Amino acid sequence: MCWFFAKKNGKRVKRVVEALEGMDKSLRDIREILRLSLLPPPVKVELVVEVYDDEFSTVPSQILTGIVWGGETMASIIKATGRAHVRVKQFLDAKGNVTTAENLVWSSGDDALLGVTPDADTMGAWFAPVGPVTPLVQGQLTADPVLGTGEGVLTGIVEFQVIPGDAAMVELEVDVIEDVIV
Repeated sequence: MCWFFAKKNGKRVKRVVEALEGMDKSLRDIREILRLSLLPPPVKVELVVEVYDDEFSTVPSQILTGIVWGGETMASIIKATGRAHVRVKQFLDAKGNVTTAENLVWSSGDDALLGVTPDADTMGAWFAPVGPVTPLVQGQLTADPVLGTGEGVLTGIVEFQVIPGDAAMVELEVDVIEDVIV
C-alpha cells in the first residue's frame, strides 16, 4: 500500500520519510541518553575521614574509609568542639583501577555550620563545626575526572552529624538564699 502511495504522491512520501528518519534519529538519541544515564560514573573517589575530638588532639578518635560516587555519601559523627580531616585516598575508574582527577575543590554545604580549610595540595581538607549542634551538614569534594581539555564532574560527599562536645566548664547559679540565725 505504501509503495502504491509512493508512486502516486512522491512529494508527500518524501516528507513522510524525512519525518520518520528524524524520529528515528531522535529515538537513537534518547536511547543513547538512557544508556549513558544507567552507566556508573567513570571515576569514583575513595575518601579517608579522620575525626578528632577537639582542635588540639593529634590522634584521631575514629578513622573511616569509603568509596563515594553518584550521589552516595559517607557519614560521620563529629563533636561541636572537634574537627575532621578528609583526604582522597585514591581515585578509581568504573572497573576499580586506580586513576587520577584534577581541579579538586573542597566546600561546605553550609558555611554557617561547617567551616572548611583545604590542604595546600588540595588532596584533603579540614572540616570544623562553627555553628550550633546540627543533625547533618555536608562537606563536599568536586573534581574533574577528565584530564586535559575535557570536563566532567565527580562529587564526593561526607555528611557530619554534629553532637555536643565534652563538658569543659560548669555554670552555677544560686537557687535559694535563706537567712541563717545563729
